[in-house]
Amino acid sequence: MVARLVLLADSAFKYFFCFITVTISVGIVWFSNIWIDYNITFDSLGYLNIEFHITFQYPWKLIKGVDIMPLVKIEILKGKSPEYKKALLDGVHKALVDCFKIPDYDRNQRLYELDRENFEFSSNKTENFVLIELTVFKGRSYEAKKSLYKAIVDNLEKALGIKRTDVLIVIHEPPLENWGVAGGVPASEVDLGFKVDV
Repeated sequence: MVARLVLLADSAFKYFFCFITVTISVGIVWFSNIWIDYNITFDSLGYLNIEFHITFQYPWKLIKGVDIMPLVKIEILKGKSPEYKKALLDGVHKALVDCFKIPDYDRNQRLYELDRENFEFSSNKTENFVLIELTVFKGRSYEAKKSLYKAIVDNLEKALGIKRTDVLIVIHEPPLENWGVAGGVPASEVDLGFKVDV
């Protein structure tokens, strides 16, 4: 009877140890850039053997959070101050966070300053004319886009005094399979970490 209890306790410990090992491994994979591959076996005497292989790379199925969206391109006339340009970038980004629900840290913005001879626009625009192009994951609703346009214009008018008619916004929506992310994986095969269908 005692021997049977000892055997059961030994088996329970082995399986509990296996469970803890798997749990810790999944946790490390989920929250870091480390992927752990292991092999658990028992030898003929009942001893537990575990082999570990560690690589610093996510398996694509567990990738969470892709910080490459949206891609923002802003074009303005040359000559604005650093403070002006920072407020411009911040105004567009805040609207994206509020309306498209992207993570606040997800900033991929490019600001192009052009000479007047290289930037033609309608005569009814002023020298503060801003052309904003957003390349985003496909899926946002009409209402989300409508609220985004208004939020961008509101932010720029409030922060910089830019006339509402001096802001032109264009959205490009390549399908998810047209984005190569997370080390060369189609975005359609990745857990983005946020909703697109807002």
